[in-house]
Amino acid sequence: MRRAEGHPLRILLWHVHGAWTSSFVRGRPEYLLPLSSEGGPWGRGRCDRAWPSARETSPDELRNAAVDVVVLRRPEEIELTERWTGRRPGRDLPTVVEHNTPTGDVPRTRRPLADQDEIPLVQVTHFHHLMWESGPAPATVIEHGVVDPGERYTGEEPAVGLVMNEPARRGRAVGTDLLPASMHLGMPVVAVASTETTRAVPPEAGVVSADVHELVRAVRDLIADPELAHRMGKQAREHALAGYALDAFRRNWDDQLGQMTTGGRA
Repeated sequence: MRRAEGHPLRILLWHVHGAWTSSFVRGRPEYLLPLSSEGGPWGRGRCDRAWPSARETSPDELRNAAVDVVVLRRPEEIELTERWTGRRPGRDLPTVVEHNTPTGDVPRTRRPLADQDEIPLVQVTHFHHLMWESGPAPATVIEHGVVDPGERYTGEEPAVGLVMNEPARRGRAVGTDLLPASMHLGMPVVAVASTETTRAVPPEAGVVSADVHELVRAVRDLIADPELAHRMGKQAREHALAGYALDAFRRNWDDQLGQMTTGGRA
């Protein structure tokens, strides 16, 4: 995806979640990641990650940077964008939000930008779209794309693995929305039937249940039957490759951002 002027689309975004950002910055645009001397949540840069298309930039440099679109992850970034670039997101600068789930009383929680219609919201799962009220804000779903680590699990040795996205830092807020990254390994899945798991994990790929005893039995059965575990792991990997492919993730984002920067929303 390239701008009509001939240069790659330049996207301003903050490094919040390493897994999502790692997938997002593998496209064709140029990604500008704020980096400040004090670091912290607003200036982490790449955190030494190997992202060739991502360029670290200071707040001072952003004042004169040719930013085409900003992808917001947190409400506070609206004020930061305006202060650092001199342009108001949604008014002077094409803007889209792909952000954390709101905290608080979930059934009664509205998204921070639910009461406006200038900035579209992109949800990472259909569960997110369903659970948190978006009001009149235009909203769509672009499911997570996962970098394929290769098939790692063979089923030859009994093992139990837990894959969770930054559990220590995010605590109770972490669900199983990113479970497909476990599935790419070729391991069978045993997961709590909540958030997106009932849609993300087909029956042939593992066991999904809200019954703790059933989950415990499933783990024991898989350890006792390596052939079953290997077969279910194969199915899990095939499902993940088909449903959470990185190419589809990037293509969907290219379409979303392209519509916004070629005469669409501003």
